[in-house]
Amino acid sequence: MRTRSLPTPLNKSLGSNLDQLPDLKLRPANHASERIFNSPRVEKRSRRRSCCLKKNMFDNECVLNEFMVLYLQLLVADIDEADLDHQPVDGFNPPRWILGHLAVYTDYALRATGARFHCPKQWHRNFARGTKVDQRPEDLPTKNDLIEKIVSGFSTVRDRARQMDHSDTESRHSVPFLSSTPLTSVGHVISHLMTTHFAGHLGQLSAWRRICGRPPVEPTQPDGTTDEAA
Repeated sequence: MRTRSLPTPLNKSLGSNLDQLPDLKLRPANHASERIFNSPRVEKRSRRRSCCLKKNMFDNECVLNEFMVLYLQLLVADIDEADLDHQPVDGFNPPRWILGHLAVYTDYALRATGARFHCPKQWHRNFARGTKVDQRPEDLPTKNDLIEKIVSGFSTVRDRARQMDHSDTESRHSVPFLSSTPLTSVGHVISHLMTTHFAGHLGQLSAWRRICGRPPVEPTQPDGTTDEAA
């Protein structure tokens, strides 16, 4: 029988007591545990869990996105049309531009899930990345028009995202200004547009409200309580 020798440093530290150690042998496999973990029932459960992960890979993003869509409507509920283009600070994006920007970026989220754009082309010229507030035409979309596109657009994005699997999302994205960021896949871009991009612009709206002296908005919980004011 082949014996198992100890590493050299351990041999030296034990010194003369080495002979008193019990024979070190590899413990035989536990055949009972092998039968449990390799059983058809466990394999079936594992496959079912894997399918659930694939089917629901955007579950967290969908919940967060739905919350933010509701919160957005609270943030702009008391803003009149006359105030939508007000800039309290030079260079600060007013509410209409923020809403328009979020609306057109639902189009990019839709395209990432395989759907078509749903906003007018003029909106993209007015509110896309890099556009300036003072370069818009006079016939601007209303607050209700913009909110409707955001709500319906993200509703479709959530429905489509829930049906996607890993094979749909693992390919590299083709967004130039995100090419040098940690966001590398189509799935990363979808998650970003549904959550972090959205949240950043909600922060702009919240800041606009505070600068203009408006009261804070508190998201309402199902039990009637509120979160911390924003």
